[in-house]
Amino acid sequence: MTAAGPRRAVPATKGVPRGRPGRPAGRPPLSRTEILAAAALVFRRDGYQSARMEDVAEVLGITKPSLYYYVRTKHELLFDIILPPYRDAVAHLDEVLASPSPAPVRIGEVVARHFGNVARYSPAISIYVENLRSLPVPPEMSQLDARYVRGLRQLIAAGQSDGSLRSCDPAVAADALLGMCNRFAVRYAPHIPFDPDALAATVTSIFLNGVALPGTEMPPPRNGVARPGTAAQPRNGVARPGTAAQPSTGVGAAAGGAAAARTRTDGHG
Repeated sequence: MTAAGPRRAVPATKGVPRGRPGRPAGRPPLSRTEILAAAALVFRRDGYQSARMEDVAEVLGITKPSLYYYVRTKHELLFDIILPPYRDAVAHLDEVLASPSPAPVRIGEVVARHFGNVARYSPAISIYVENLRSLPVPPEMSQLDARYVRGLRQLIAAGQSDGSLRSCDPAVAADALLGMCNRFAVRYAPHIPFDPDALAATVTSIFLNGVALPGTEMPPPRNGVARPGTAAQPRNGVARPGTAAQPSTGVGAAAGGAAAARTRTDGHG
């Protein structure tokens, strides 16, 4: 794996690169788990932008130069923390895509896993989602983002094919769902205690059922975009629901969504 993998110890010799000191003498090596736990504590306490490598070193009881034996930057620490939940989310989505359950049930399972990971790995996922356009993203993260967005679009398209979901552009629907999930990741996880299961159920219900009661008068079509369940002629490059829209600036954001700024497959987490 890329940035998240355990690193082979570098012998403390004169060949150690500049800025990469040898292992501190007189104490056993630190595990990657210990280092990431300390980084997560500092990120949560001070905020990612304000966190410093010396703060992480202080929590670990070592000096800043000693910390550089194990890790080079705080970006590396952040991605080492958030890659596991992103791998988990993509692996879970692959399982869901292979499930025979109805699409709405499977969508609920994906959203529940999303919020479960947000709660478990807060604040790292929230930091990533909020700063995705300014952070250097490892290739594996971009690949995971793209796979997640692709899989969710496939799931929505499957529901349209079996008649359980209304006709619309699957890419737009996937973006809408991921936008809600990622917004709550930023809004709730670092600041407000929340029940991930309850929040996932609410978001799933809003996505699948909407918020308007049956029979409610809906806004008239604008710019050729029809009300849900009605047809519209394409105008200004906007396609009818159920047809492919003309590409413009790209869509989607995975569990936090780095592909938006880089691969244009999309918040991704």
